[in-house]
Amino acid sequence: MESRVVSAMDEDVEKPLDISRELIFAGFTQNFSDMMSRRFLDITAVTIGATVNQLSFLSAFRSLLGNILQIPFGRIADNYSKRKIIAVSRILGSILLFYILTIENPSIFIYFVLGINILANVAVIPWNSLLGDYTSEHNRGATIGRINSITGMGGTLALLIAVFLNVVQPEAATRETFNNLILFSAITSFISGILILNVKEKSSYENKEQFHWSKFTQNKVLLRYLVLNFFYGFSMSFSWPLFDYIAINKLGIEVWQISAISLVSMFSSIFFQRFGSGLMDKYGRRPFIVISRVLMAISPASYALASSWIQILVTEAIVGLAMGAWMSSEPTYIIDIAPRNLRATYLASSTTFFGIASFFGSMAGGYYSDNFSLAGFSGVESGLLVSAILRAVVGLVFMSINETKPKE
Repeated sequence: MESRVVSAMDEDVEKPLDISRELIFAGFTQNFSDMMSRRFLDITAVTIGATVNQLSFLSAFRSLLGNILQIPFGRIADNYSKRKIIAVSRILGSILLFYILTIENPSIFIYFVLGINILANVAVIPWNSLLGDYTSEHNRGATIGRINSITGMGGTLALLIAVFLNVVQPEAATRETFNNLILFSAITSFISGILILNVKEKSSYENKEQFHWSKFTQNKVLLRYLVLNFFYGFSMSFSWPLFDYIAINKLGIEVWQISAISLVSMFSSIFFQRFGSGLMDKYGRRPFIVISRVLMAISPASYALASSWIQILVTEAIVGLAMGAWMSSEPTYIIDIAPRNLRATYLASSTTFFGIASFFGSMAGGYYSDNFSLAGFSGVESGLLVSAILRAVVGLVFMSINETKPKE
């Protein structure tokens, strides 16, 4: 496979960069900001009156608009600068986060959440591609996992702060409950945008490679992964609009409980990335891709059947391990098959396929729960179970992808 040969040659020519404090601190602060905004903005929308249909709209268009921009921004990152793309998106995101503190109308609030998430998504691909500059072919899984486990502690700190600020608050979650959390997210998003400018990256080739869509169809390994990622994106996102509705309106989960659940999931994810990701370099990428996708089916099934937040807590401890495997295995797999000067583009293609599918999945999940199943909580629970089945089935199909682990 041509792209695989080019990638191997690139790695032989250039040594990986040394992991620096600047890289770690930049990743730490962006993880802090992303955890705060990702975990609490949607729930804030629920507290100010957002409906299931509005949450479906948010989930669908967040995936579509955030991810269709990945390929053009991936090309810019490959040809010019990964650091600058990350910096601009983080600083603009912080401005929107500051402004969203003043918005009370749920419809307008959702549009701002959409913009914040789009900017966060734009930064993800250049970041993952940047990590590739710090790896070699034979330690890629372990290195990416190690960096992610350290920078992921930023998300852990964010959740600890959320627990500390809200654990003594007896009343149910309100808009005011989340103001400090959103403010923290805005501040750290700005800081991460400044810090990333001091991080080293490998320069692009002097003769920048022109990109053609035929590269996707010519690379059969990539194409197969993209197709499966599309179907999994639909399966996974089918339940996205339904989680917060169940958490707030059925289980009555409080802010400190939400934070505790997320904290357990985050610790599990970090644990795998720190101690388990190196196993991909020993046993291969494919087993971890398959297992992570199948285990994600536990999450919607748990929300559908749970009667207590403790049950969700236990589930998220398991799902966190799966998420850690996913976060390590996907970029490792894509970087394996990509030429060095097309890494961000290849990573963006995977995200784009997943994002477009998520648009349809989110819309379908909300529409199904409102129109094709029983009313009230039963309809939402039914939608969650459909997503669980789809996730498990499509996850198993990932067994058909090629293994990319280099031979010893």
